[in-house]
Amino acid sequence: ARFWQLGRPVGAICHGVRGEGGAIAPSLNDIPRLTTDFLVSRVRGGKNAMPPMGLCNDCTDAEMKQIIEFMTK
Repeated sequence: ARFWQLGRPVGAICHGVRGEGGAIAPSLNDIPRLTTDFLVSRVRGGKNAMPPMGLCNDCTDAEMKQIIEFMTK
């Protein structure tokens, strides 16, 4: 249940439900395949307009991995 509470609003707001991109964030599907661990570290640190931790300040690494893996299938 927590995955759906986190995954849909957290990553989908900016990157789209399946990582297809949106008005404020790029597609996650058009980039070379990056490791989930790298993407977790990028989310933790933020990048450009994405704030550190995205929109999930209390997410664990395991929760972030689950969200990222769902969005980049």
